[in-house]
Amino acid sequence: MMSRHIKSLAYFIGADIVGIGPVPDYAYFSCGLQGKPVSPDYKNAIVILQKKNYDTLSASLNTDWIGDSISFQPYLMITMIAESLADYIRRLGYPAVTQYDGEDLMGHPKFDINFMPLILWAGLGEVSRAFMMLNPFLGLGYKVGAVLTNMPMELDKPIDFGLQDFCQHCHICADACPVKAIPYGNKVMFNGYEQWRLDTRLCASMTSLNQYGVVCNTCTKACPWTRQFNWRNNLVRRAVIGSGLARRMATKYDSLRGRHKAKGNEARQWWFDIEYDKKEGCLHLPPEMPPCRKSRS
Repeated sequence: MMSRHIKSLAYFIGADIVGIGPVPDYAYFSCGLQGKPVSPDYKNAIVILQKKNYDTLSASLNTDWIGDSISFQPYLMITMIAESLADYIRRLGYPAVTQYDGEDLMGHPKFDINFMPLILWAGLGEVSRAFMMLNPFLGLGYKVGAVLTNMPMELDKPIDFGLQDFCQHCHICADACPVKAIPYGNKVMFNGYEQWRLDTRLCASMTSLNQYGVVCNTCTKACPWTRQFNWRNNLVRRAVIGSGLARRMATKYDSLRGRHKAKGNEARQWWFDIEYDKKEGCLHLPPEMPPCRKSRS
C-alpha cells in the first residue's frame, strides 16, 4: 500500500516512470568526491526516470550546443520531484536522502551511488550494448534520480523484455557512434560481470572535449527503443518484446532505412546555435550577435 502511495505522489508531481527497489551494497561508492567514506545506510530506493524532450533531441545534430540543455531539463524536474518526495517521507517519520546529478548548497555532489544497479533492481531497465540502462518505454532518452530511504515498502523486481537478445543482433548504436566507442562484438567478462564493454575514454572525448558541441546524444537518438511514444512505435515495442523474429526484422528494417545515421532534423531546430570556424579558429554566434568569439580550445 505504501509503495502505491509513494508512486502515486511521484506521478502527481510530474515523474514519468517510477520504480522501487533495494539498494545493494555494491551500488554505493566507496567514498565521495571529497574523499569521505560513503556509508550504506539506506536499503530502499525510489527510482525516478524523466524523459528528454523528444522533439529537441530528434532535431539536434549531435555536434551542436543544445545537448547539455537536453540533459539538464529533465534533471531540473528530477530535482523538484526527488526533493519533494524526500521531504514528504521525512514528514512521515522515516529518514530519506536525495540522489541526482547536481550539487548541494556547499557545492558537494548530490549522489553517492551508481544508478545502474538501482534501475536494474527497480525493474526499470536492462543494460544495453551502449552500456547504458535501457528502459522499454523511453529507450536511452531519459535521466535518472532517486530517493534513498529505510521506509518499508513493497519492492519491484528486475525485468526481462528481451533486450539482451535484441542488442546481440543489433549494431545500430555502434554504427552511429562517431568515435566508435560502442563495441560490435559479443559480451566480455569485466569486474565479474558479462557486458558489452564501452570505451569510456573515447565516449568522454566526444561528449566533453568535442569543440563543435557538447553532450553527443548520438547513441540515444539512434537507438530504436528511444523512438517517440505513439501507437505505431508501441506496436513495434510489443512485437519485439514478445518475439525473437520480430527483433531481427525490426533491426534489419532500421538498418536498411539508415536510421543508424541519426543525422537530426536541422529544419526543426528552434534554438540559436553556434558554429566553429576551422579557418578562423573561432565560434560564430547567431545573427544579430557579435560575429566571432575566440575559442579556448
